[in-house]
Parts: sequence; structure tokens; C-alpha cells
Amino acid sequence: MMIFKIIFQSDTEILFKNLQNNQTFSLVFPHSHSCSICFSPLNKSEKCNRHPGLTYLKNFILISGGYFHVNHDNQPLSWWTRKIIEVSEYPFQYSAPELSFIMIQRMIPFQINNHKNFLATMIPTSSNQMVEIYQEICKSLNIPFVESNYFFRTKSDHYTKSRKDYVSEKYTLNPELRGNYKNILLFDDVLHTGHTLGHCAQLLQNKFDSYIYLCPLSRTYGIKRKKFLKYPKKNQIK
Repeated sequence: MMIFKIIFQSDTEILFKNLQNNQTFSLVFPHSHSCSICFSPLNKSEKCNRHPGLTYLKNFILISGGYFHVNHDNQPLSWWTRKIIEVSEYPFQYSAPELSFIMIQRMIPFQINNHKNFLATMIPTSSNQMVEIYQEICKSLNIPFVESNYFFRTKSDHYTKSRKDYVSEKYTLNPELRGNYKNILLFDDVLHTGHTLGHCAQLLQNKFDSYIYLCPLSRTYGIKRKKFLKYPKKNQIK
């Protein structure tokens, strides 16, 4: 078990030290001229279009970890990104107590552990390798955690061009679901457009009128993926 100590914390940065090997890590959260939802950096006159799936939600708070930032070859450009990839691709070789530690520190100001009738889960598409991190966070905050199939079911896998339409057709609530869940912590590994996270949150709100705490471990920059992908020409498609 690793032991960490916070050396410095502000709205834009957390600096902490691993007391076992004296390594110091800094996690920076851009703040000035940023989106009020995802905190992505913006120009003064720019409007954020990085999370269209979250724009129609009500009664929610986004508590996110660091940015998921890779280059053209999908190589990590930050310490946080490297940790996310390590845990996702090699779950039995790497552990990331640093991720759990920082996410807990991000949540503490919201006094989540003081709320009653609280339950945590994850969206159906979230990486199963991340479950251990979600469980560590919930254990520290004294919040019960359930697997995604407790709340959600897959009803269709029909592909549609629109990401919003795709997730709307694919995921629904568990019809056998019973209870009254007013505060729900909803985990995800990486927040891209927010369509899946937003759809799952809206399902819960429509059913229980819940206050949702969206907790992606990381979020992407607003970079269009088409710049990184090479699509085949029409005469190459068989």
C-alpha cells in the first residue's frame, strides 16, 4: 500500500509526494478562461463544444481527473494519460493508487461522503479494468458501489451515424430496478463527447429525479479526431 501526502492544493493544481520513494507528482487543472462544465481551456470568445452529450443534463456536477492527451501515434503526452493507459491495457501488471488518491482529493470539497442515500456505479462502456479504482475511491468515501448492470441494460447494438442516437438506442435502464436513489456517483474512464455518460445520467434522472455526480477519471482535449484518422478512399472499400 502506497502512502501519499498532499504538499500543495489549489483550484488549478495538486502537488503530492509518495512517502515511500519520495517521488513528487504535479497534476495541473487549467482554469482561466475555461468551460464551466469540463474546465477545458477556451479563448475569451470561444464556446465549448467538447461535451455535447452533457449540455441537456440538469442537476449534475462534473468531478474529473486530468486530461487524456495523446499524440498522433496515440502515445501519452502526460503522466496522467500514461497511468490511465497502463491500468486499462495491463490491469494485472500495473496499479495506480495515485489515480484513486487524486480523485478522492477532488471529491472531498463536495462532501460526497456526508450525503445520505448515495450509491455509485459506472457507465456500461467504461473499462472493466478501472473497476478496482472506482471501488477504492468508494471505499475511502464510504459509498456503496454496484456494477453497471445493476442500473443499465443493453437493448440494441444497431449502428447509427449519430453517436447520440447510437447510445440512446443501445442502453436502457434495468426494468427490474427498484429503490429511491437521490444521489448517484457515475464513473467513466475517459470523457470524450459525453453522449454515453450524459445518456446514462439522464436515464437515472428521469427515473429517480437524481442529483448526478459525473466522475470520469480523465477527459479529452477538444481535438477533432478526423485529423488523426486516415479514412480509406472509396475505391479501396470492398
